[in-house]
Amino acid sequence: MARLSRKPEIVDFSPAKEEEIVSLVESYGDILAFYLFGSYLTPFYTSLSDLDFALLPLPEIVLSREKEAEILSECSRIVGSEDVSLLNLRTTPLTLTIKVLQEGKLLFCRNGELLADFVERTIKFYGDWAVDEANIHQDFDYGLREEFVGD
Repeated sequence: MARLSRKPEIVDFSPAKEEEIVSLVESYGDILAFYLFGSYLTPFYTSLSDLDFALLPLPEIVLSREKEAEILSECSRIVGSEDVSLLNLRTTPLTLTIKVLQEGKLLFCRNGELLADFVERTIKFYGDWAVDEANIHQDFDYGLREEFVGD
């Protein structure tokens, strides 16, 4: 996501701010897990990067858009920047959920057993979907080559 700040600055996510975010998330009793993911965890993090978070509600909990916006707003306030994004792993596309689980940093977990169940179920679904996804990408690439290259 493009940075919204007029003057790009590195978003401050110091250990103290991480602790404050974890305390915030813990105060919401309906959040099972909270992740940091994206470019912040890579050598490619720059002043043009935003800070990416993902939350996982407890099973059977459906967070309202208002509550998600409230959590996002509080995270933005804590880090002192509007350049923060928040995903709900129950409503995010499967491929992005897998990316968060594989590459993200778990900041908070309320119940390890429930999180393990979610991860296991997600990996199972992704294993079933990965073959279809590869075929879709292959067909798309073939169509592009056929249309524009003449292969």
